Amino acid sequence: LPSELTSLLTALRRQTHEFSVWQEKLCLLLRECKDGRKPELEDLRGLLDSPLALDYPHCEVSEEAREIVRQCDRVVNRARAIMRQRTQIRDQLGMRESFPVIDERDVQSIGLDVDSLPCSVSDLRNDIMVLLKCQWLKRAHKLLNWKRLKLVDSDSENSDDHTNDGKGSENCTLKTFDDVLYSIRKSFIMRNSPAHACAEERREGIRCFCQRICNMFYLRNSYYNIFEILTGRDDLAELIEGIPMPLSPFKAYSIREDWTYIESFESVEQLKNHISSVFTKQRELMVALRTANDARSVSETCLCAGHTQAEAPADNCAFLSCLLCHAKYHSSCVQWEWFMEHLPVGYYLCVRCLRSRRPLLEDVKSLCETALPSLERVLVECALNQTELVYGEALKCIEQFSGGNVIDDTALCKKIDECLIPVFCNEILKSEAWKRISAALTQVKPVTEMRKRLCEQIRQRMPLIQLSGVLFSGSGFGLSRRYRNLKRGLIMSEQSAGRHMKRIKHFGETEACAADICLKPSGENVRWIQCEGNCSRWYHYICVGQTMDQTQYTFSYYCYRCCTPFRTPFASSGNNAG
Repeated sequence: LPSELTSLLTALRRQTHEFSVWQEKLCLLLRECKDGRKPELEDLRGLLDSPLALDYPHCEVSEEAREIVRQCDRVVNRARAIMRQRTQIRDQLGMRESFPVIDERDVQSIGLDVDSLPCSVSDLRNDIMVLLKCQWLKRAHKLLNWKRLKLVDSDSENSDDHTNDGKGSENCTLKTFDDVLYSIRKSFIMRNSPAHACAEERREGIRCFCQRICNMFYLRNSYYNIFEILTGRDDLAELIEGIPMPLSPFKAYSIREDWTYIESFESVEQLKNHISSVFTKQRELMVALRTANDARSVSETCLCAGHTQAEAPADNCAFLSCLLCHAKYHSSCVQWEWFMEHLPVGYYLCVRCLRSRRPLLEDVKSLCETALPSLERVLVECALNQTELVYGEALKCIEQFSGGNVIDDTALCKKIDECLIPVFCNEILKSEAWKRISAALTQVKPVTEMRKRLCEQIRQRMPLIQLSGVLFSGSGFGLSRRYRNLKRGLIMSEQSAGRHMKRIKHFGETEACAADICLKPSGENVRWIQCEGNCSRWYHYICVGQTMDQTQYTFSYYCYRCCTPFRTPFASSGNNAG
């Protein structure tokens, strides 16, 4: 027995000595933290997470060390999350590309947070320094290309050169000038210099232009920012498929927030390619949306989501159809907007299609002529060019007939009607051409006297002063279907999972729809479907006439190439669509 006690006593002394040594090392690192010598975080973590430390009793020293590690981990995790932020934009092919979206001030902020830690995080600090160097070089490159920002006396510069400066400054945005001014204010040499005053003047000029454009376009109750208004309809593919697209009230707290999406583009060409890709597909997609909305009920398309008048009689006089997208709305759910005074009596544009006040082209153009070069001005100029183009094409089309009577030729009516689609999608009004187009509209799409009286009643009704919350939300058409898709995705069989992976591989390799006429939809939720016949081809939903409704009740789809007299094409389950 004494020999066993001796061995236990020896082991206890050894472990006590090891615990004392471990505690002394921990105390030494803690003293370095308090003295500002900043030991490495991994050294402190290594002591706490060592196998022997797991058996040691808790003490004040270990608890203090663990609290320091937790404090450092919180800052490190937040810094890593900020540094991983990225944004996506579409290129000219409709695909999405990722770009870093981190702001220089965010990098400097997390750098200060890391410097204030009691421990040193060398790898994170090195990453922050690399980011700061890259952003500094990028900003310096832009400064070298700006002909306006020169270190000369501002009085000796010609004001006309400032206003009509070259393309080197068109890539600049309001955010760019904010960043430049932030750097200038930190510089002992540049602060209060002529370049500082010049940059302040340019920034204020662009800010005033952005503010006046917003005032010119925004409705009293707006659900869209200025970028969504000017770049065209990129939500058509989702609406055709029946994907829920709720609208939330838009309220910006600063001018930069109004134009925040434009900061994702780094050049004029990139912005123009994006706008061109949206506008080129707008007409074909709107025709497909009209066909889909004609087949839908008012409860599926009205902004009340079918709850406001669920038991109202299906009387046509109680509903209004949108002139552009043909969506149906309860007359009690809609309100009158000032722009509809420009439409002939009996015609209505819904909240999805009428996104702004639609100012006159002459007013917008005069504002652009006096504006400084910037990416914001390029965006407005692209919208102006698109306005000139669509109105010119529409006038050429309506010149094919003359007279004030209703046109009886169905084919000609359809052609003119589809030619007018880009005009009604456009958010800038060309007054002289609009008068001729309005006259042609009454001949192509006449309305009944009952519809005119209904529009007059809506016009006389008191408009809402405040926004009515989220529109197109809470319907069984949207939410229950979303739940069913999620549920089916969770119980997806191995076979359908394999088809889904195959679709991803196919899309990555060819990125092409097999339909004879592809509408080339672009959007965040464009869906695909695969033929389960012999061809195994992939199609966009909207290119083969499929919707979210049809995919809820059937589990296979055969394209028109693989159909037989005994097999008709029908949709597969939602989990087989991308």
